[in-house]
Amino acid sequence: MTYKVSSGTLRHYSLIHSPPLHGCPKILLPPRPLSSQLCRASVVAVRQTGSRNLPAPVDLHTSPLSAHSVRLHWTDPSLDHTQRIVDERYYNVYYHAVPHGKNLSVIVKALHVTLHDLEPGRRYRFKVRTVKGDHTSPFSGVATERTSTTDHGQY
Repeated sequence: MTYKVSSGTLRHYSLIHSPPLHGCPKILLPPRPLSSQLCRASVVAVRQTGSRNLPAPVDLHTSPLSAHSVRLHWTDPSLDHTQRIVDERYYNVYYHAVPHGKNLSVIVKALHVTLHDLEPGRRYRFKVRTVKGDHTSPFSGVATERTSTTDHGQY
């Protein structure tokens, strides 16, 4: 379903249903001044009606690569079994050192990322969400990983 807001000024809105769906009435509000309260409610309704719920990424896995880097990868349940990205979606990856690290984030257009410049021997928490157009998924589950203490060994 697509809804449009047309002839919009702060206090004047007409909502039209485009294209009309079989068996559904055309939605038209009178093109007269409406209270700003009603206008805000109308705009919210248009956004909610047109939104698609994106599921949160799942199966977030981490692998420590060195004292300064960790690799993350996940699955996007809104993609088909090939997990091939063919649209404008991207992923927000949020992470911080535990217990009191600075909140950091990166944007990636793949189902994996390697994070560098981490502190040796520190535990980090990671979470991911999908962004597609104006739609944002909930966060994935949190994954925790510790970087190794040296670049030559694990932990």
